[in-house]
Amino acid sequence: MKRKALIFFILALIILSSCSQQAEQPKTDEKKDKVSEELVKIQESNKTAIEDLEKIMEKVEEPIFVEVKDEADKKQEEESGGGETGGSEGQEQGQGQQPLIPPEEKTYEEKKEEENIKKQEEIEKMWMSLSTKVEGIHNSWNNFKITAIEEGVDTKSIATTDSALNSLTIAIGKKELMTSIKEGNKMTLSLANYFDVYKGNVQGDFNRITYTVTETYIQALEDNWDKAQSIALEYEEYFSRLRQKIELEKKDEKLLDTLEISIRDLISSLKYKDADLVKIKRGVVLTNIERVNEAAK
Repeated sequence: MKRKALIFFILALIILSSCSQQAEQPKTDEKKDKVSEELVKIQESNKTAIEDLEKIMEKVEEPIFVEVKDEADKKQEEESGGGETGGSEGQEQGQGQQPLIPPEEKTYEEKKEEENIKKQEEIEKMWMSLSTKVEGIHNSWNNFKITAIEEGVDTKSIATTDSALNSLTIAIGKKELMTSIKEGNKMTLSLANYFDVYKGNVQGDFNRITYTVTETYIQALEDNWDKAQSIALEYEEYFSRLRQKIELEKKDEKLLDTLEISIRDLISSLKYKDADLVKIKRGVVLTNIERVNEAAK
């Protein structure tokens, strides 16, 4: 009798221990379907920040055009102006008014300097807008961080995002264009790990591919063509993972093939060693990513 009681007691302990272990299981096994709104805010704000940085790059490289009038145009204007003033001269003098003196024509250098000042003011406004946007990312990241920890995201991933966001903020504050783009792209990659937590979500895979093609473009801008080639080839692992996870309707499956073809076109373009060509090919890839992502929702 005592032996039976002992057996029952041991079994009860085993059951209680098993239940306790199940209760203490990390939340990484409980993948969520609904993505955190704060994470979506961070993703979208970082994406638009990179787009804004590239607009600044285009603005910086934009040439300044100044209208220059040749001697024939000047003479024609003077004659036209003279005729107009001559016709009304008598009336003006009769009223005791002085004839209007046309303003002196600005020199080419003065006009160019004026346009350059306008351009720099526009660029400064763009940087100020970016600073405000990054401040918003910090607020969203602060709100989301505790959620990420609760959902079981590892501390290394969180530290990586912290580092990328801080570096992005500092670079924007110093108006360091290329460094800002690089750090924004690192943010894109770091956010992939958070999307992986949510069941059925493939945004993390899109982020990794986006990071790869953007980093390829960055290396092309810096004439690091061998590095651009090696980075571009990393897409294969990410794309294979995406193809296994993504769920598309039959009519949309060709979008995935189109995306892969565009990535291969990007890689093929590297042999020409032309950054403008790589930029165009990258743009096609990003457009195709948006199309596939939209179809997968």
